[in-house]
Amino acid sequence: MGNNDEYRQVIERARNLQEFEVQITVPKRFKFDGTVPYDMEILGDQAFVTVIAETVEEATAQAQQYFNLRNVTDE
Repeated sequence: MGNNDEYRQVIERARNLQEFEVQITVPKRFKFDGTVPYDMEILGDQAFVTVIAETVEEATAQAQQYFNLRNVTDE
């Protein structure tokens, strides 16, 4: 793939980005650790997370990854 094609793909992705608010169930053992990459509000065990992505599915996956992979402690 040439540089021109890569440039076009990046520009097209940037044009398609939207802001989504997704709702995620917060894992019971969740603990904030480090920088929080999203605007969010947590009410009980539900988080309302604002994510910039191309699709709502991508936004949901990003929020789930943040909560499930990076911040569940082993304590």
